[in-house]
Amino acid sequence: MSTPPIVQLLGGRAKLELRFERAEQGADRGLVIYLQNPPVTKKILDKLGVSRDSIQSLTVSFRVSEAGSNTITIPIRQARIYSDDDADDSGRWRIALPPTFSVGESIEFAMWDHGRNTVVIPASRTQNETLIPEGYHRVDFLFQINGKNRSESRFFTVGQNPGDLVWSKS
Repeated sequence: MSTPPIVQLLGGRAKLELRFERAEQGADRGLVIYLQNPPVTKKILDKLGVSRDSIQSLTVSFRVSEAGSNTITIPIRQARIYSDDDADDSGRWRIALPPTFSVGESIEFAMWDHGRNTVVIPASRTQNETLIPEGYHRVDFLFQINGKNRSESRFFTVGQNPGDLVWSKS
């Protein structure tokens, strides 16, 4: 029995899940977004033979503003997406994301720079890395998934030491 096309279309649609986490490795701290397109897990859809579609094209851009005044501190820039599949660990500007239970793709949004004792946003294609001052900030992400836009906003705090770099819900 083959899967009815409408069931595959609705139940197997590509689905981008995001996990906003603080990465800690030794003394290093950073804010990371993990990206996943999970397989279909509903038993009824599995019995009908529905499988999750791949995300054929994913790009991510963002801008940063000061949370209180909404003053834009970093204009729109494209995020570099890192994958376990990258042999040189240099990241890509556009990726495909097949369905998988594991998380193999991520965005390193911000990291603590020990030499300058502050937070930096990594360089993009057209902009150098940017320092973020202490304070409470908002980042607006635009995920372009197979040509369709999805927006997400998060707040984050930059303090005087690496332990103060954290995501906030609001």
